[in-house]
Amino acid sequence: MAIMIKQAGIWLGITVVIILVVIGLVKISNSSSPQVNKLSIPKVSKTDLGMGNPNSKLTVIEYADFQCPSCLQEYPIIKQLNNTYNGKIYFIYRFFPLIQIHKNAMASAQAAYAAYLQNKFWQMHDKLFENQNNWADLNNPTDTFVSYAKALSLNIEKFKKDMQSPSTANFINNEESAGTSAGVNATPTIFVNGSIVNNTDNTLPTYDQIKQLVDQALAKK
Repeated sequence: MAIMIKQAGIWLGITVVIILVVIGLVKISNSSSPQVNKLSIPKVSKTDLGMGNPNSKLTVIEYADFQCPSCLQEYPIIKQLNNTYNGKIYFIYRFFPLIQIHKNAMASAQAAYAAYLQNKFWQMHDKLFENQNNWADLNNPTDTFVSYAKALSLNIEKFKKDMQSPSTANFINNEESAGTSAGVNATPTIFVNGSIVNNTDNTLPTYDQIKQLVDQALAKK
């Protein structure tokens, strides 16, 4: 009888270990694969700031803030994605400045939009992210942004005027408001064909994770 009880205890222990291993594997699997959920974000329009193939049936949208450190971490991933799928996807940047915690979020967004009005949005986009540490803590970053505009050979008077234009602020605020209404509450927030990419452990989407979703979407076309 004692032997039977001992054997039962051993098998019970083995069963518990197996269950714990399975649970652990499930958790690992969930943390490495992004979840996708549908949100009713605004449809792509002619006013969107996009790059790539506007006729593509696959659209990647990022809501971001130029002063956001996490957006800076995601920046090289987005560049790699656009380089890999050049001509196959349409990538859109939408403004979502977190002005409550980033004092130069709005000013940097205004600089980017002013550059857009001279067809240099993506060039300014890159400069703002690549030099984020140089302007993020400035009390007045305008002169720094003007120096970026000069380096891009922009019309400086027009750039300054457009930065301060109410229509520029309205465009940025409208994009943020529409994103908020759709449920966007953090940056960067990335969508693949309208599905938000989330990680169960709240980490940033990796290149491989986004690529997996893009490849799956392309395979369905």
